[in-house]
Amino acid sequence: MERLYKEGNTEAASKLKHSRYILVSSRETLQKKDEKAEKEQAVKQKEFLFKKKKKKLKGGNEEKYNALIKENQLLLTIDLIKEKLKLAYKLTDETEMEAEITEIIDLCE
Repeated sequence: MERLYKEGNTEAASKLKHSRYILVSSRETLQKKDEKAEKEQAVKQKEFLFKKKKKKLKGGNEEKYNALIKENQLLLTIDLIKEKLKLAYKLTDETEMEAEITEIIDLCE
């Protein structure tokens, strides 16, 4: 993000600001957070009765994630690497795991 500011690309830098959590989270985590935010909106009226202050959950995490990935090729590559690492660590066959890790290395080069 600092690089974008130095290059004068403030619009792109603004889009990335406060996006680290979204970018490092798995798609499943983002979907769960969005579902939880939707459910919280449904029970918001009940909380009013008890005057409890809760941290407001914001939805749209997955949507923002998709927009960030679409706009930035480097982030897309990072996303692919993140998903391939997740898959590689789930594999039980050493040969398959080696093939996945080799693909990851190739993406990084």
